[in-house]
Amino acid sequence: MSITPTQIDAFARFLDDLQRRITDALAAEDGQPFRRDVWQRDGADGSLGGHGATMVLKDGAVIEQGGVNV
Repeated sequence: MSITPTQIDAFARFLDDLQRRITDALAAEDGQPFRRDVWQRDGADGSLGGHGATMVLKDGAVIEQGGVNV
């Protein structure tokens, strides 16, 4: 069974939504927003090798420093 591009896109959206829900809940408790750093890297053949968003919270009221990477 092979994985289709549609399935890959759906899973990527799921992970992005999961990361957003986690950071939204933590930010609501802490009162400090997360900083979002979007990144991507090239594959060996020049195609897209990976991408994502690093979410970091610093100097919060409850969380001194934390990150959510999915």
